[in-house]
Amino acid sequence: MIGWVGSSRALDLALIAALVMLAVGLVAVTSGSRTVQVIAQGDGEDDVITVTGSASAKVVPDEAKVVVGVLTRAQSASEAMSLASEAANRVVSALKGLGISERDLRTVGIQVGPEYDCSSGRCQLVGYIATNTIEVTLRGGFMGKAGEVLDTAVGAGANAVHGVSFYVSEEKRGQMARDLLRAAVSDARAKAETVARELGLRVVGASRVSVNLYEPIPQAVPAEAVRTAAQSTPVMPGEQEFRITVSVVFRVSG
Repeated sequence: MIGWVGSSRALDLALIAALVMLAVGLVAVTSGSRTVQVIAQGDGEDDVITVTGSASAKVVPDEAKVVVGVLTRAQSASEAMSLASEAANRVVSALKGLGISERDLRTVGIQVGPEYDCSSGRCQLVGYIATNTIEVTLRGGFMGKAGEVLDTAVGAGANAVHGVSFYVSEEKRGQMARDLLRAAVSDARAKAETVARELGLRVVGASRVSVNLYEPIPQAVPAEAVRTAAQSTPVMPGEQEFRITVSVVFRVSG
C-alpha cells in the first residue's frame, strides 16, 4: 500500500513510488521481505517506511513429559481408590529408582466412579473404577530415557499410557525469544535502510513497532505407538521451530 497526502509534491512522490516498487523487489530477493510501505504524511510530519523483519531458529526440545496412570476395579469406591493409590505408589517408587527427583513427579488426576454392565439391555452396577494419573518431567540426561521411563512405569504396574510430549523449557524459550527479537529488528532496520538509500533518504528513527512470536505446539508421541512399542522404546525429540516477525514504522528524511 502506498498513500500520499499533499498536492505540491505529487511529481516527486510519484517518482518515489516508482523507486519504492523497485526497492521492494530488491528487498524481496535479498532479504525475503513480506511488506514494505512508504507513506508521505504531509507537511510538518516525517515520511515513514513500514517494514516487516523476521527471524527463525530450530531448537531441540530440552524437556519431555511422560504421562502414565493406573486403573483399578473393586466392589466399592474406597477399595478401588485404595488399590489405585497402592499401584501409583509402586510406579512412583520405581521411577524414583531410576534417579528421577520427586519434584519431577506430579499427580495430575485422581478419579473414581461406578462401572455398569449393560450387556443384558439393562444397566447394572458391577463395581467401581479408580484412576491415578502421574506426569513425569524429564530434564537433562533423562531426555534420552523416555523409553526406559515408560518401560519402568509399565513394569511397575502402570496400565494406562497417555504418551510422551516434548517441550522447550521456559528458560530456553525466553532466551530464544530475546535472540530472535534482536535478529528480527536488525532485519527490519536493514530493509528500511536499503529502501531509504535507494530513494536518497536516511532513516532517522522509529515511531511504532509490533511483535508476533510463533511458538511450536509441543510434539507428542501418540499413545497407540507407545503401547505397542517394544522394551527400550526409542523416542526421539526432533526439532521445533520458533519464529518472530516485527513490523516497524521507521521515520525517514532527505
